[in-house]
Amino acid sequence: MQIRWLPERQASERIFGLDAFRGLAALFVFLFHFWTFYFLGKNISWGGLDFTAPFAAGHLGVDLFFVLSGFLIFLAYIRSSSLQSYLRRRLLRIVPLATFFTLSMFFVLHDFSATGFVQLFAHLSFLQGFFQSTYHGLHPVMWTLSVEMLFYLVLPLLIFFGRNKLWHFLLILSALLLLNFWYRAQIFPFFSNWSVFERIFYSEQLWGRFDEFALGMGLGVLWVFRERIGNFVQKFSSLFLFLGLASFIVFMDIFSRLGSGFRDILWLQIFLHFFVGLSFALFLLGFLLSSEKVRRVFAPQPLCFLGVISYSVYLWHFPVIALTHRIFPTAGTGFLISFVSTLVLSSISYWAIERPFLLRKNKDLPKSAL
Repeated sequence: MQIRWLPERQASERIFGLDAFRGLAALFVFLFHFWTFYFLGKNISWGGLDFTAPFAAGHLGVDLFFVLSGFLIFLAYIRSSSLQSYLRRRLLRIVPLATFFTLSMFFVLHDFSATGFVQLFAHLSFLQGFFQSTYHGLHPVMWTLSVEMLFYLVLPLLIFFGRNKLWHFLLILSALLLLNFWYRAQIFPFFSNWSVFERIFYSEQLWGRFDEFALGMGLGVLWVFRERIGNFVQKFSSLFLFLGLASFIVFMDIFSRLGSGFRDILWLQIFLHFFVGLSFALFLLGFLLSSEKVRRVFAPQPLCFLGVISYSVYLWHFPVIALTHRIFPTAGTGFLISFVSTLVLSSISYWAIERPFLLRKNKDLPKSAL
């Protein structure tokens, strides 16, 4: 499909440092679930300093994942040779490991009842996030895969209807962003009669989290036109880095203090996730426009490695923490064992399951992009 407003044929490229932010997002989610097992409702301090926020607000790692997805999947689509190629690569990226993990959890849990097979089908088909009975199902974090898969399908439609003019695409994106806010506001009056789970379920669908994907896509548009606006915007890269990082820390602190209670405040219910995503998008903009020396500061090798295996980390960490907590209830020992075990298991999972399919996924790309 021809996108008429693209400045040129988009060549595939690998942007240095983004793996580090995948790794950071996975680390945040790990810390959050570790906190829920070992410290729920408690503060974490060491040496007189309070470290509660990165743990209690670690759920915001999902926000980072969604913004990154909006950015990277947008670029992946406009650089694809066809819709078929785009879908093939998306499926090869997400399906093999999710299938192996789902089957593993199914047989470990030994739930061979009718309900168990419904759960199995829902997870294998990536429908688990759309129904309350399967939302947490075999694995509580897999609801995000439903959101991701739906976004993969929606993105080509957005670009199709906005393919002639850039302002058409941006207008569609803006309209959907406003609908996202409208939806969050419309469900707010029902919260008084809903449980915490119901509030989360109805808020965390794609139509309730589209804003973060939209921010990522907007960042993708800026990246596509970076040669036209780079000289002007690049002057402010340090400011973007500082404002993005500072505001992200502020919103993380708000989230850690309020927890799910932020949904009791209308403006936070409508805009908190947007502000978190905007902070990260602003930081990413500054990062992308910075020099290689600056980018290496924010993208150290350990985080880049964690980013490479982040999908495996995201899937495996929760059952590892749950099992570790049953055997080692002490937080210090539990953290060390669960973290190391997650890294080892995820590394094996990446090399044995993910990488073979990633090589197939990328076989049509030039070697410089791999």
